[in-house]
Amino acid sequence: MISLCCDVADPTALFVRYDNRPTILPDWPRSTRMGLVMVVETPDGLQAYAILTRNDLRVHTHPLAVGRRLFFLVPRSLICELNPEKLTPDQFED
Repeated sequence: MISLCCDVADPTALFVRYDNRPTILPDWPRSTRMGLVMVVETPDGLQAYAILTRNDLRVHTHPLAVGRRLFFLVPRSLICELNPEKLTPDQFED
């Protein structure tokens, strides 16, 4: 899981352009062009994270995971653009 840099107070507004049906229990993306973004409510506001592996997904959808969260299916290219660490599409698990 990698933090994403969204220059907006509500990152869900950005991601809903690509996925207008976010979920709390997502499936792993079927297409290798798509990736999962998790938006979590924190005391500091909403934070967005890229889910890179199936294990990350299992950990963050576990019933005991802390915080309210919502998952969006968006293009991997967008996720890479929002990552300050220069994430590349080949770093996602297929």
